[in-house]
Amino acid sequence: MPLAVDGIIWSCSETLFMCYKAVHFNDMHVVTELLEHSERIQPAEAKALGRSIKDYNDAEWATVRYDAMLSACLRKYMQYEDEFDRFFTSLGNQKVLFIEASPFDAIWGVGMNAEVTSNFIRNAGEGNLNTFITRASHDKNFNLLGQVWTAIYNMHVFKEKTKMMAFCS
Repeated sequence: MPLAVDGIIWSCSETLFMCYKAVHFNDMHVVTELLEHSERIQPAEAKALGRSIKDYNDAEWATVRYDAMLSACLRKYMQYEDEFDRFFTSLGNQKVLFIEASPFDAIWGVGMNAEVTSNFIRNAGEGNLNTFITRASHDKNFNLLGQVWTAIYNMHVFKEKTKMMAFCS
């Protein structure tokens, strides 16, 4: 779903996120590429540009990446609030933990596809399941996108609009 930020249409939150990353590391070449193609760039292309950022430092990025993704996803949430409201309401305002079931990414996701993740959750013993849930909800190097959407869901359920607005400013 595209989103608009400060008059710029972004094809997806991933593209906006990579622009945040390029700005953080002051790589104006990548910023320009993303801005020039913001409406049509695909997530894989944005990721490739993100991997080309000069002077990138993973340890430094790890300290701000969660907040950058939260800001991008909150902006998407606010522009599509009715759609998200229907989805979040369907969950019954219960406690949830979103899992990003990506077999290709064990930082933003859990490193397993949806089927493997579901089977693991169904068949894990209580200790393994508790460990997985704790890690998926708190580890700053695992399931970060799931944690972002869980935070947005919680802000929505508890009507924390001021917290949302502060993150997007």
